[in-house]
Amino acid sequence: MMGLLTRPLREWTALLEAASRRLLTSMVLLIVALIFVLAAFAFLSVALYLWVAEITRPAIAALAVAGLEIFIALMCLVAFRLKAPKKASKPKPRKEDAATQEAAAARAKRAEKIDDTLAPLIAVLHEADMRPEEAALRLGAGLTKQVGPLALVAFALAAGFMFARRMTESKD
Repeated sequence: MMGLLTRPLREWTALLEAASRRLLTSMVLLIVALIFVLAAFAFLSVALYLWVAEITRPAIAALAVAGLEIFIALMCLVAFRLKAPKKASKPKPRKEDAATQEAAAARAKRAEKIDDTLAPLIAVLHEADMRPEEAALRLGAGLTKQVGPLALVAFALAAGFMFARRMTESKD
């Protein structure tokens, strides 16, 4: 029983560890790249200041370099503001890709198989006037269609554990 639960947990843990390792590596590389871009921008600013200072006075050179940097920053803010999504606009409908269509087709095929398999059982329960059992079977079939068989097994295990705990509780 524990092997049934520990194997998927180990697989999920391994997937999460690999994803977090990739994310951490990407973040470190991005931070290092940003540090070097900032250093390069500082050196370019100093070089521009020195070049303009040779042509004009140092105060004018400092104002010119600062003005250029403020202008660039304002243009980036304007571009960011124009690029930001509008709050009132409706989201555009996405086109479904092939994987989504295949998953929907597989889900529909599985639902059809479930209906074909359970139809005789539901008919027998209906003829025997066993309404609670019929309702339970229909509910289980609907749940299986929505969440899939693996999740349904997980729900059943959890419900079984809770039911067993309820039945074996001490009366003390």
